[in-house]
Amino acid sequence: MIFLDMKTVVFSHLMIDIVCTVFMVFLWYRNHRRFSGLSFWAVAYVFHTAGIELIFLRSSIPDLLSVVLGNTLLVAGVLILYMGLQRFVGKGGSHIHNYVLLAVFALTHAYFALARPDLTVRTINLSLGIIVFAFQCAWLMLARADSGLRTMTRGVGMVFAGYCLISLIRIITCLT
Repeated sequence: MIFLDMKTVVFSHLMIDIVCTVFMVFLWYRNHRRFSGLSFWAVAYVFHTAGIELIFLRSSIPDLLSVVLGNTLLVAGVLILYMGLQRFVGKGGSHIHNYVLLAVFALTHAYFALARPDLTVRTINLSLGIIVFAFQCAWLMLARADSGLRTMTRGVGMVFAGYCLISLIRIITCLT
């Protein structure tokens, strides 16, 4: 059986992300006056694609950029997507606590990438970062959205719940 190396998998992921980002920017351009929050969605995709690109360039650029900034952009992208989803369903809120959590994530990732390198702790940290923000997205789509919107938001909420479940399984795998 032929297995792909991780560089090929990440490169394929990057190419798919570039296509998705172009598509999201096109959607934003065509519909940003009709739907609130689309600009956040487009920025979230840009962050995600930039993060994957930095991770792809890992052996070519400093770890601060590849490991720390790349992963921070991935988690920040989920936060920005959450902010866009809030606008889309008309549910605002303060994000000061989320900015603090993102800063804690970035500092923890930097420490375990540069000062005391530990891939297992970084994997757990990344999974926790995704859980924190994806759970907020799932809760928004499944419980906080107005009842009239829930039929439209249920699928999105289930996808974010799936992200939480996969991240939780990843944490458990790292710990066992």
